Amino acid sequence: MPVRLAILCGIVLTAGYPSAPQRATPREDPIAQRAAEITRDLGSSDLRTVAWAAYDAGRYHLTDTAPALLRLLATAPAPLDRERWAVVDVALDALIQLNARVAAAEIVKFAEPRPVQTLVLLSAATGREDVLVDQLAMTKGYRWYAAANTLLRDKSPELARHLFGTVRLALTIVVSEREPGAGALNDSLSVGVSDGIGVNPKDFPPHAQYRFEGAAWPGFVVLAAGPHPIYYSRTVTTTFQYPTSFPETGGPTDDDRLDYLRALGSDTMMGVPLRAESRAWAQWTTAEAFLRRAEELRRDLERRYQGLQRTVMRATGLPLDAATPPRIDIRLEDQRTDRSVPLPKVDR
Repeated sequence: MPVRLAILCGIVLTAGYPSAPQRATPREDPIAQRAAEITRDLGSSDLRTVAWAAYDAGRYHLTDTAPALLRLLATAPAPLDRERWAVVDVALDALIQLNARVAAAEIVKFAEPRPVQTLVLLSAATGREDVLVDQLAMTKGYRWYAAANTLLRDKSPELARHLFGTVRLALTIVVSEREPGAGALNDSLSVGVSDGIGVNPKDFPPHAQYRFEGAAWPGFVVLAAGPHPIYYSRTVTTTFQYPTSFPETGGPTDDDRLDYLRALGSDTMMGVPLRAESRAWAQWTTAEAFLRRAEELRRDLERRYQGLQRTVMRATGLPLDAATPPRIDIRLEDQRTDRSVPLPKVDR
């Protein structure tokens, strides 16, 4: 009896506690599994498979795929290789969706055929200063402003050096016996649009079309802020053919260059701002008096430019030996009633 009672008590006591938990059978994480598949497919020899993998890498925000996406951009395809360009487009779009920080030298090759995507990526790229300064030297319009805005944000001394080396000032001296009415020099900025038709290869993923935009609008993204802010739009199409449009604008003007110099130096000087084109009056009495007045006007313009130059050099750390004299074009506008005595030549 004692033994049987002990066994019975043991059974009752054991029944009062839960049994040890059973381990669940390991199951594959579907997200991790899909990420592994995408990474594998990015190395496929089939371009459609690669394109869809790049598309999904951006759609699922798989940041670890950035190196593989960059390998797809190692070389630019031949101009008429439509399928490989479709892969390039998807890879660039995916990198933008991933907010990838890439090396500028790896993507600058696409600045001409895919300027918007390239400038978007360059705005956060490593080693971007020299690459963007090179863009300033070879481009205009939206590309120039986008590159300049990014360099401005970086307080780039090389942007300052480029602007000082390219800006030109024009001084128009109105010569007359009496002071004329005030004149104005107006600048205009025109915008044009080139249209076309794009083609997405069969069975490829949706195509993301990027274009520069010159004004803020719902859905537009700020590419780079600055004196001339630049935006971009992204439109996804799923059709075989899709309309394309590429806005184009002029510039930069010399006034634009001065605006960027002022922004670099955080110029807060009071008075009339230095402009690229200015007009001044010189009263005609004698040739000697006119030449003194012309030299006085030129020196005043030069002093104002040098003041801006010093401000920018301090702000960007540009060395003092990089200072260069301004290039000033002097034009004479003869409004004298008596022109029997010709105007003397002015040093330009």
